[in-house]
Amino acid sequence: METNPNHLTGGRLAALGRMGVNRLSVGVQSFDDGLLRKMDRYDKYGSGEQIAEKLRRTMGCFGR
Repeated sequence: METNPNHLTGGRLAALGRMGVNRLSVGVQSFDDGLLRKMDRYDKYGSGEQIAEKLRRTMGCFGR
């Protein structure tokens, strides 16, 4: 399933798992804060580190 970094919340991840989703394709354009700002994505999705942390929290949620 395709998703965006700001959709990686505990409730959504749990619901997707219950529905049988076993992998995600996350629309990360960059982890570079300067580029994120130039692409108008920084305010919407957060810093590169915040995006990376959201991705780390998904580890182990799918593919079991």
